Amino acid sequence: MFIPADASIVALNKIQKLKQLGKSLTSYVAEFHSLVVVANVKESHVLIHIFNLGLNNDLVRAIHLMGEIPTNFDKYITAVTKIDSNINRGKTTIALTNANQYHNYRPQPKKKDDDAMDVDRLDEEECADCMAKGLCFVCKK
Repeated sequence: MFIPADASIVALNKIQKLKQLGKSLTSYVAEFHSLVVVANVKESHVLIHIFNLGLNNDLVRAIHLMGEIPTNFDKYITAVTKIDSNINRGKTTIALTNANQYHNYRPQPKKKDDDAMDVDRLDEEECADCMAKGLCFVCKK
């Protein structure tokens, strides 16, 4: 397939500026692939490096935590897709778990302690009256 030199340079520039940001991984991969075809880049290690530059930070971190990182670009994309799927599944599970925790929350009624003193049993006027007359707060004698 013949591609004019200018088109491949323009595609290379677009690849270098391409970022996943708010896009889905599928959308980012599709756009990346279409530019790679025009740019005529075939080396897996170069493709992987450029691909990672535009990838979301969560995915880049997860990739680096993988045991063995694929060196073939197609296998690399497959691995990244699985990681992205796991991250999204985890976020969904966490969101559902958190939503259910608050949805099912019912505050427990406060139980009265029978052995506790009733310190607020008398209002201020009754308290002042008992104090002025020297009466007991409980039996008022």
